[in-house]
Amino acid sequence: MGGVSGTHTCQFSVDRCRVRRQELVEQILSGS
Repeated sequence: MGGVSGTHTCQFSVDRCRVRRQELVEQILSGS
């Protein structure tokens, strides 16, 4: 379900979607 929302945002701005994904990875690394 969440993937669908992310895909929608990607369609609007692939660059923005990529940045958001990187931020998520950074958060995971920071939290780890």
